[in-house]
Amino acid sequence: MLPFVIYFPGVLGSEWGVDYSRYPLCAMRGSTVVIPCAYKYPASLRVETVIWYHRGDKSYDEKIYEFDSSTTDVSTQYRDRADYLGNKEKNCTLQIKNIRDKDEGVYSFRFMTNKHGGQFSGVPGTTIKVDELKVVMTSQKEGKGVSEGDSVSLTCGTDSCSLSQSEFTWFKDDQPLPETQSTLHFRPACKYHSANYSCGLKGNRQTVSEAVNLSVEELKVVMTSSRANGTIREGDSVNLTCDTDSCSLNQSEFTWFKDNQTLPEKQSTLHFSPISYHHTGKYSCALNGRKVPVSNEVNIIVESKFINFNKGIFHLNF
Repeated sequence: MLPFVIYFPGVLGSEWGVDYSRYPLCAMRGSTVVIPCAYKYPASLRVETVIWYHRGDKSYDEKIYEFDSSTTDVSTQYRDRADYLGNKEKNCTLQIKNIRDKDEGVYSFRFMTNKHGGQFSGVPGTTIKVDELKVVMTSQKEGKGVSEGDSVSLTCGTDSCSLSQSEFTWFKDDQPLPETQSTLHFRPACKYHSANYSCGLKGNRQTVSEAVNLSVEELKVVMTSSRANGTIREGDSVNLTCDTDSCSLNQSEFTWFKDNQTLPEKQSTLHFSPISYHHTGKYSCALNGRKVPVSNEVNIIVESKFINFNKGIFHLNF
């Protein structure tokens, strides 16, 4: 990181200066931010007073921290939050805890020495941007709900800050999860993943985001038959539909199973018209190429028109 030096008008030479970060600092609401700062002045002088200023939504610099030989003065807004980590020699680092929206703006450092006129202001200063964490959900079926078997990701991030080096804490219904990465992957999403998810910077509950609800609809096989009641018999019309209670699955690719063996059909509904004895079995379904059943099983028992009574085969007319 390369510093830049700002010289106070009227003070000559490179013996005077304040060094800040070249780039704006980005802080999460509720977090702690450290403003790196270093300063220099002629070795023959002695620093007596150091002051930090903040320019936020106002048009002027507001003094937030002053430290001299006898007193420390911190503005009400920053009391118990601003700590001067520097000294009266070379280090002017400032730390601000529990960052708030109003803390956004430009911060500048000024120091005064024991010589009349021997003072320096590091203007324009360094900038702090304040952002907040939020959870963004992405799914292979954008805007169509999440069903069992889908792929879903939850990402903890911000609109403007880079958090590539950060560790996170994830919460499921306010209970911490072991994951520390920025993204949770559900491949596939299951019913038991349904919950409210939030995230925060690791070790700082004050940065926790608002929760996002992940609702995973359970797949089920629904059977309809031309025979309203009673046993299914050969010749009846029967439909099996892979569906959920509330999600639209029109654009999905389905996988059907009979007795846990994959069927070639890919549509949402199996049509048996007419149904025959060899269709007897346990049927289930899944989405998007899943190779194992996800839904419940529906057991179809089809009565044959032919019944063997040992002594002969009888044809039944229904």
